[in-house]
Amino acid sequence: MPFQHARVLLILWTLPLACLAWERSDYVMEDKQNISVRPSLQYADLTLEADSADMVYSPNNPTRLCLQLAYRGFAISGGLALPVDKENGKRVDSHAFDLIFHQYYNHLVADIYYQNYRGFGADEKDSTWDLPNLHAYHVGTTALYVFSGKRFSHQAAFDLTQKQLRSTGTWLLGGGVHYSRFSGAPDSIAGFMNFTNWHAGLNGGYAYNWVFLPNWLLHGSATLGLHGSNERISKWLDDSFRLEEVALLRLGLNHNGPAWGYGLSVIVHALFMHQEEIEISSTVGQIDLFVMRRFALD
Repeated sequence: MPFQHARVLLILWTLPLACLAWERSDYVMEDKQNISVRPSLQYADLTLEADSADMVYSPNNPTRLCLQLAYRGFAISGGLALPVDKENGKRVDSHAFDLIFHQYYNHLVADIYYQNYRGFGADEKDSTWDLPNLHAYHVGTTALYVFSGKRFSHQAAFDLTQKQLRSTGTWLLGGGVHYSRFSGAPDSIAGFMNFTNWHAGLNGGYAYNWVFLPNWLLHGSATLGLHGSNERISKWLDDSFRLEEVALLRLGLNHNGPAWGYGLSVIVHALFMHQEEIEISSTVGQIDLFVMRRFALD
């Protein structure tokens, strides 16, 4: 069969009610309509690269067709994985389970990652480079303080529960903790053989919302940091301790009208680590193409 079976994902969460009740400046307007329907196409990936192999590996992860229903701050979202055509350049049967949450508050941005993948394909046409038994596990969290939270809105860029009225920017400062584990690669692919890594430290950067036309918003933000990195917490400061780079990039473009909204968002989170002298990069990428319809219910 050239197609994988479709998989269903169901997520339930609560949106922050507090941010909907705060009084804001002339830069931000709250959305007073209490019902929204948001269909979207979403794609998430975990890309691995080791300089010993000089090759990029990624799972055969499907795009998801999702639907979110929200009422008075509560939301439920379901997703159906679209079939994957393995004859179109993707050969590996990947088994994936990922939960990625992004929460946007006035003065805080929080991210939670849980990813468990088995089966990675190489960016080569020759299938002999594929790693069907490579198992990658990643769990982590990041938090960023938004200094100009009364004038700058991440919700306007991603959730569309607010609208940015005037262009402005803000500094960001925070940090994160991440744990990664790799196993199942052959001995010839050094770097992914029974390797674990802890990553913790500070991030800082800048975000900007550009209101270039009425109801149109372009968002861009980038944070960089140096994290302490080691294979074990119990031996955190031994000879294997390193300072490693980390980068987090967010891009968003949307039209946020009175009843309809639509847009595109991209989030990329990159971690760098070492197994002895071998550098490994682990990149989490997400793309969300969405449409939103709002309703008012008295």
